[in-house]
Amino acid sequence: MDDDALSLCLKRSNLEKDDILFSGTGTIGKVSIIKENPNNWAIKEGIYSIKPNKKIVFPRFLMFCFENLNIQNDIKSKSFGGIVKSISMNDLQQILIPIPPLEIQQEIVKILDQFSLLTTDLLAGIPAEIKARKKQYEYYREKLLTFKPLTPQKEVDKE
Repeated sequence: MDDDALSLCLKRSNLEKDDILFSGTGTIGKVSIIKENPNNWAIKEGIYSIKPNKKIVFPRFLMFCFENLNIQNDIKSKSFGGIVKSISMNDLQQILIPIPPLEIQQEIVKILDQFSLLTTDLLAGIPAEIKARKKQYEYYREKLLTFKPLTPQKEVDKE
């Protein structure tokens, strides 16, 4: 890709911190938020960059809204296509998202961030817990299924 093509891609994308990346093709409705100012990032056509108006909506609140089951169902109902589904930017803009006051949004984001952190911590601990339970299982299996050699019946009768 030459410098002119790269410049055109970067200008089209114009990505900034707190933009929401929205998958409009294939895995419709998957979202992510840009956490730091991007340098030379570009996005393909099936990914939409949503720039929240921060005077009205917190970016993380909007991201959580897009993950809401009702919003996801609305998005899927507006999708089109065969095997690879898509949603147009026009249809995406028709989705109604309730926007409470910023103070309430902030509280909602705080609560959901805490739950996300707890979930991440739990998921990170699960492999270690499984490994520990497997070791415990192997230990008890060996203890319970390791028998002393059986004494032949004739030797028992002699005693």
